[in-house]
Amino acid sequence: MTNTNQPGGEYCEVYDEPRHRFHIRNAYVNAYDIQLPSENITRFHRHCEDTVYFVIADAEVEESFHDKATIRTVAPCGGTLDRAHRIEPLIHQVKNIGAGVMHMVGAEALKRPPVRNADSVSIPTHTQLWASKRFRVYEVAVDDNSQNITYEVYGLLVSLDSCVVQLGNLRGAGVATTRLHPGGFIWIEPPLTVNISGSFRGFFAQWI
Repeated sequence: MTNTNQPGGEYCEVYDEPRHRFHIRNAYVNAYDIQLPSENITRFHRHCEDTVYFVIADAEVEESFHDKATIRTVAPCGGTLDRAHRIEPLIHQVKNIGAGVMHMVGAEALKRPPVRNADSVSIPTHTQLWASKRFRVYEVAVDDNSQNITYEVYGLLVSLDSCVVQLGNLRGAGVATTRLHPGGFIWIEPPLTVNISGSFRGFFAQWI
């Protein structure tokens, strides 16, 4: 849907912006990725929900706004970012001015999980990076050995590498195997065990 009668000019909602590809939508999260080739540009679009962002590849972008000057931003691979868009909605247009494909993952926090555990997870492979009112974000690093990780909290697991993982529901719902590529992600609803075969670099964002 395009809004033409709003102050500040024409824009669409982020869900209607063609470069934002939504892969997971439920009561708690809208998760998407955006891959923007060099010199390509998005439509003006609006973000209205608190969002955590993950940078999958080095990016250099130019952001344009209806009500202020254009800015340039450099975002290195492996960066993370929190934005309180519910309090401060963002309307912008993004142009990739870098040499490679801009690749990011975004995840909106919607309804809070039924079990709100604001404490840090205690998992040896997880190192907390930061926390906000809606997210607690960890760097995840697994060596070449197979690793079982059991989650008792809601959140999003995001990969920076290619890997194979098995998901086992502790309530006896069976095991599923999936392959993740850089920028791939899995929504975690506890209790859930994730078996990672081989090495893994990525992030876990805890919903709080």
